[in-house]
Amino acid sequence: MCGRKWQTINSLCIIFYMFGCCITFFIIIGDQIDQILTCLYESNELKNWYFDRKFTITLSSILFILPLCFPRRIDFLTYPSTFAVIAIIYVVVLIPTKYFSSNRENVHVKTSPDHWMDVFTVLPVICFGYQCHVNAVPIYTCLKEKTLAKFTKSIIFSIFFVFSTYTITATFGYLTFGDKIDDDLLKSYDSKDASVLIAIIMFLLKTYTSYPLNLFCARTAIEGLWVEMRQLDAYSIERFEKYRRVCIVCIWFSLSLLIALFVPNITIVIHYLGALAGTFMFLFPGLCLLMYVLNEQNLTESINSDAINFKKRYFLLFISIFYVAVGVFIIGLVVTQSFMSDLNY
Repeated sequence: MCGRKWQTINSLCIIFYMFGCCITFFIIIGDQIDQILTCLYESNELKNWYFDRKFTITLSSILFILPLCFPRRIDFLTYPSTFAVIAIIYVVVLIPTKYFSSNRENVHVKTSPDHWMDVFTVLPVICFGYQCHVNAVPIYTCLKEKTLAKFTKSIIFSIFFVFSTYTITATFGYLTFGDKIDDDLLKSYDSKDASVLIAIIMFLLKTYTSYPLNLFCARTAIEGLWVEMRQLDAYSIERFEKYRRVCIVCIWFSLSLLIALFVPNITIVIHYLGALAGTFMFLFPGLCLLMYVLNEQNLTESINSDAINFKKRYFLLFISIFYVAVGVFIIGLVVTQSFMSDLNY
């Protein structure tokens, strides 16, 4: 709709964004494994080489993530994803339960930011948390009933579910610990508590199932760019598909794992991912809508039709420009904040 140039830019953004997400998942896996080991073993035992963070991330990822990355279609993740939803529900129930059973006498809860500009510091996290636009297309292709109505219902339900889980978890988690809360919420709790340990293990398993989904989207984008660059015909595309898939998975997995082993926490990665998420949430949808509205055929039909459609066109034009403006603002703001934060890190 926006032309081949923007299609290439979109593919590159997907690749970089998914690469950052995959790095984040490895970091989260390391955090969760560290908590589990701290709970199960004494501090002197954790000095052994096989409890080293780099070794545990690498071994567990090769065993539980890599085999899930090779299948051609994404619908094989149906059952692992169901377990992931159960894990999230367990955490959402656990955190309010811990809040009502905890001692909150010395908890300091801020009700307003120190400066009004601090409001914008949460934009990277919000964009990262709600960005599901890239995953939507491959998921749609695996639906049994590929209709707009079914897909719209799925989207509405998913966004409502995500909003509810984020709100409940963040609210009760912050009220429990106040300004002493950790970036990784589960790390704020005592991992020796059996209920918390179960949550950590379930969240860890959930993360293992999330990585293949993101790699699938990146693999599709890389294959699309490769086919376009090489000008492959249908026979060549199908003949070497398996070879390309295996090569992409192995290289992608190795590079993302290698970088994750030397990144201290997910905050650094999420800052820059928030900027890319802003492109998928606002910039690209706004550009697509703008190109649709400015399409010569649609414009002609709108002028020749009644006044209601003509007003609708201008309304859609306003929405598209608004989305593009918000997207550009978020990208510029997040990149600037991230750069300044890294300078002070």
